[in-house]
Amino acid sequence: MSEKEYYDLLLRTIRHGDYKDREELLRLLRSAYISFDQTSQFTRKSWQWYENVEIRVPPEYKGELEVHYKYLDKVCNEIYAETDDYDIGNVYIKIGAKKAFDSTTQDVYFEDLQKQILEQIRLAQFTIWIAVAWFTDRILFRELIKRKNEGLNIQLIIVDDDINKNSGLEFEKYFETHRVAPMGYFGNIVHHKFCVIDFETVIHGSYNWTKKAQYNKETLSIDVNRETAQRFAKEFMKLKQGESVF
Repeated sequence: MSEKEYYDLLLRTIRHGDYKDREELLRLLRSAYISFDQTSQFTRKSWQWYENVEIRVPPEYKGELEVHYKYLDKVCNEIYAETDDYDIGNVYIKIGAKKAFDSTTQDVYFEDLQKQILEQIRLAQFTIWIAVAWFTDRILFRELIKRKNEGLNIQLIIVDDDINKNSGLEFEKYFETHRVAPMGYFGNIVHHKFCVIDFETVIHGSYNWTKKAQYNKETLSIDVNRETAQRFAKEFMKLKQGESVF
């Protein structure tokens, strides 16, 4: 298993676990990377050495991450794949100058979709750009207000129709909001359903951010991929400028 594969597996394991500070831990690990230190110390098996796992983070996050060391040590040992040559030794939290690689993961969900969106909103550090046809979910709306008050840049694109007008949500009061009117002979509408977070993560699928959608059969994909996120961000900018064709 490569260092990148190990890092991605670590994130996925924590994301699907029940650790009480999961969201905070994932936020810290997004700025981290994994390095392996292959030691010259033998294990109890013939010609097998210990390999230390080093979680490298920027210096300003090291102290925060050390609070979660016990849980990280447990998970790192669980996911390590022993080979004939190496077995896991110690797990260390060390300072790293920058990310050694970009995380690329994709998770697809069919249940608890609102919960998954909330988790990603809480993991955001800088920006949340949302383009959805309809938005009537007060729980998601309140969470976005909370993040806006914490200093995040939040922008919203929705359809300019009666569903959103009658939602009771004051979008313009809190966020930079763009309402896109139906276009063309057939009254075509924006039917996008995506959210770009920190230009690294994209939430997309069939799920509109509405109360009704919670009871529908819907799909949701969460992609942690910088290239994919930037492509969606470019589409968001085109929507704002009225350049996309619907």
